[in-house]
Amino acid sequence: MGTDIHFVIERRVLTPKYGDTVMRKLERQYHTGDLPLDAWELAHTISWQAVEDEPLWDGNRNYELFSVIGLDMNRGGSPLEGRFRGIPKDATIDWDDSHFFHSQTWYMCAELVDVMQRMMWHSTDALQFQQMNRNMVTKYGPRDVRIVMAFDS
Repeated sequence: MGTDIHFVIERRVLTPKYGDTVMRKLERQYHTGDLPLDAWELAHTISWQAVEDEPLWDGNRNYELFSVIGLDMNRGGSPLEGRFRGIPKDATIDWDDSHFFHSQTWYMCAELVDVMQRMMWHSTDALQFQQMNRNMVTKYGPRDVRIVMAFDS
């Protein structure tokens, strides 16, 4: 089984459901702590948008990285083991069954940052991937950026 890693990074986009007056009032309540996060999010339609303006990781085939995020050929036991999730229904990418991928999954970038900082990385690709995830979480927030991945042979 190969280790080619294909991915797209997506950020969450909130589109207001109500007019400006209502949204300004809700926003004030949210920022003062009078409106919980869940209620703030319910006032929006949530969608995902591909992040295309960021320099991403330039690696492709890396056994060390694949052993953790791909959950295969895992010599050391991946902290992500058993987490294949498929492709989210609202993903911006359309990787259907006609592609040659043997596995598909997604993670919130914050999940990967947490897992990856506990690992000892040796390859430049893995370190670059780790830094890319940190950058995305810093820029968009831990709840607002995810990575959708597929692996092929």
